[in-house]
Amino acid sequence: MPTTCIKCKHRISREDIDNIICGICNAFFHGKCVSVSGNKEFWSCNDCVTKNEKSTLTEILNEIRLLRTEQSEIIKSLNLCHEKIDDCNSSLRKQEAVLCEHLNRIDVLENKTVTLQKENEVLKKEINDLQQYSRINCVELIGVPETPNENVLTTVQAVGVAVNFNITPNMIDTCHRLKINNDTNTSKKIIVKFVRRCDKEEFLRLRKVKRNLKVQDLIGEVGKHTASNNFIYINECLTSFNRQLFSQARKFKNEHNVKFLWTKGGKIFMRAKENSRIYQISKLSDFNDVH
Repeated sequence: MPTTCIKCKHRISREDIDNIICGICNAFFHGKCVSVSGNKEFWSCNDCVTKNEKSTLTEILNEIRLLRTEQSEIIKSLNLCHEKIDDCNSSLRKQEAVLCEHLNRIDVLENKTVTLQKENEVLKKEINDLQQYSRINCVELIGVPETPNENVLTTVQAVGVAVNFNITPNMIDTCHRLKINNDTNTSKKIIVKFVRRCDKEEFLRLRKVKRNLKVQDLIGEVGKHTASNNFIYINECLTSFNRQLFSQARKFKNEHNVKFLWTKGGKIFMRAKENSRIYQISKLSDFNDVH
């Protein structure tokens, strides 16, 4: 079958070495009818090149449309993220405002708590001072044995005789036994309230003169009805708080080689050594001042 040039429509001789074939559609062309550059084996005619360019352009346009669609979806997603971020920021600002309000309230409450604690300490001290003042004329006798059908006033007078202090009934406002604990083998301590403070102070002063007072120093029925010879202690009557504080003071005295510790008028005093400063102890932190 004769072969014609697609371009000029004339017959192509097989002997013509200038002939060329399109690598895509396999159509024949005269070499002089087309522009050929480069390798003839990979040459393409204008129609195929145009079709290929159109196809490539269509693919590119399709890709662009797809990218635009994807870009639109991304933009929507970003806008949604921005909205959520805005919501989160708004919620965070509200939470920060609430937190600041609560922190301010906490500061106010902490300040009130500190104030109330200080006021409470002042009130506790005032109550303790009032309670101690109500005991200003009182002493307690510890270690005095009980006797059958005991008259507590007679027992108190026997202790007075033992320290060379004559206690008359009109000196005493009241006196009674006070159970220390549930130990039935321990004698209850005696609380003595004097009418006058000066009598109470003199009783305590003479007790210091008579050192190492023991049960056998008592005369009369009290000394006869016991074989015990325990020590008898005569102390100021302290409040529960002051008793605990005095107990801590004794511990501090022993641990820090403090020489003097005593009570007077229901108050606790401490002196580290001879001729050193006297400190009144009203709270635990006062120990830090003793030197």
